[in-house]
Amino acid sequence: KSSWLLQKKHITGIKLGTKVSDIKSLLSGYTVTIDGLSDTNIIGTGNIIKITDGTDTLSYTLVVSGDVDGDGVVGATDYVRIKNYIMEKNNSTLNISESLAADIDGNGQVGATDYVKIKNSIMEG
Repeated sequence: KSSWLLQKKHITGIKLGTKVSDIKSLLSGYTVTIDGLSDTNIIGTGNIIKITDGTDTLSYTLVVSGDVDGDGVVGATDYVRIKNYIMEKNNSTLNISESLAADIDGNGQVGATDYVKIKNSIMEG
């Protein structure tokens, strides 16, 4: 069962480690492509999914919680991007996909709680 949400042409709620094949299996009956990735590739924030029902094609940007930099994992770069954004360092900005990925607690804002959750995730990993 999926906990995906559709927000601003983005699909959020994608868990870390989700593969293209995982998404295709949930959307069986449709033709699904994701940025030309193979079935074994891991999804990252910013990947574009195209879903075709035979007639119409819909495109959405995928968002993986915590994966701000789009590499499919939560690591130091994600932590630094959130920290710099919160501290307003180096004119740091986040696009819509990155903001949705950075909003770990789901309150609609990127803040200290999200930063701490990313930090703890990295420390535990």
